[in-house]
This record gives sequence, structure tokens and C-alpha cells, in this order.
Amino acid sequence: MSEEIENNEVYLSYRKKEFSRMNNINKQSLLTLAENKKVNLLLDSNITSITLKENKPVANFSEELGSMEFDYIVYALGGSTPENFLKTIGIEFIGPEPFLKEGYETNVSGLFLIEWKTSSSSSTVFPFNALSLSGRFTVTIAV
Repeated sequence: MSEEIENNEVYLSYRKKEFSRMNNINKQSLLTLAENKKVNLLLDSNITSITLKENKPVANFSEELGSMEFDYIVYALGGSTPENFLKTIGIEFIGPEPFLKEGYETNVSGLFLIEWKTSSSSSTVFPFNALSLSGRFTVTIAV
């Protein structure tokens, strides 16, 4: 692994107190990464808005976390696209789909959007390679 990737500071925001819909292998892998300080878990956290500060995205939380500045923010969404939530945090839409630039970046600089497909949904799959990024970023899981 390159030094640039090794030095990334990664946060994972999850709105529940514990991971409830993750298979055991992935859950154990993530918890091990957290124990080894490779991922910072922000459990029971809710992002209320995304703002920009000097062209960097800032996640504003409803909890005592307050606001945190990042180089990148990635939203990983389950099931269906929560259009109202995404519009609330400033993401523009073209019809029913969020506006995405090349590389799945939204109109909010540094804010990326991922959606995955499950066997019971018709969601679009947006591939995303976080290893191509370097810096401080958060992955927000909203399911």
C-alpha cells in the first residue's frame, strides 16, 4: 500500500449505535480497522448539512460532534435514493437523478455519492474507488 494511502485519515459516520445490517466478516474487518486506528467510527451520528469552507466540504452533525472539515465526503446509500435528504444538503438533481460529475462527485465540491444494488432494490450502482483519493475523508452510510 502506498504511503499516501496509508496516511489517509478515514471517518465512517453511521446513524445507528451499532452496525445492524452488515455481515459478520465485514463487521469484524471494520471493527479491527477501528481498533488499529485505520478508521474512526462515528456511530450514532447524523449529518444535517454539508457546507463549504475554503472549497472543502464540512459535515455538520446534529450531535455534539458539531462540524468537521474533510477533503472528501462519500455518501453510501442503500435501497432507494433519499431525494429530499440529498436536496437538503445541497445536491442538485436532474429529474429524478442526482447530478454527478465524472468520478461521481456531486455539485458540492468534494462530496461524492455512491449507491449500491441489493437483490430487493432497483438502485443504480455507482462504482467508487476510494483508494484513488488521498487526504481526510468520511464515508457516510445512510441505510
